[in-house]
Amino acid sequence: MDYDLGSGKKPINQRRSRERAPTSPANDDKINQELASGYIKLIPDLWSELPKGAYIRYVRKDDGTGKSRTERFKAGCFVKSHSNKDNDPIIWVENMMNGSKTTQQGYISYPLKHSAIEDLWKKFNPEVHIEMRLIQASLAEKNVTIRTLEDRIAKLEARNK
Repeated sequence: MDYDLGSGKKPINQRRSRERAPTSPANDDKINQELASGYIKLIPDLWSELPKGAYIRYVRKDDGTGKSRTERFKAGCFVKSHSNKDNDPIIWVENMMNGSKTTQQGYISYPLKHSAIEDLWKKFNPEVHIEMRLIQASLAEKNVTIRTLEDRIAKLEARNK
């Protein structure tokens, strides 16, 4: 089935699909660099609580196209509203806060189903930067304490066997 469709076009089944880069630590490092200043990762239970106007970044779930995590990363949009369809919560997002198709060229708004999101981050207010750092430091200390206690428990359990 090697025939020409004119102007160098090939039948669909003979076109080469673009190869995708596999997810790698370098890809995650790039995402982490973009999120390093001013973003906090939210658990899915909080996604419906995002206020109107919140600036978010997210990674879409892999839909089988083979796109890398970096290719599925969306650099940012504003929360417009929330809705629910077929028991699947939806965040309506827009590229310009309080934008309008009729008055702003390039304005878009689109639905984002919770079920299509892998990870989501919210930009926090710069005024609370110090408080966020204090909370993160406190959590890091607690995580170290938890790991230490888990190690002690494992040693005690091993000794009692």
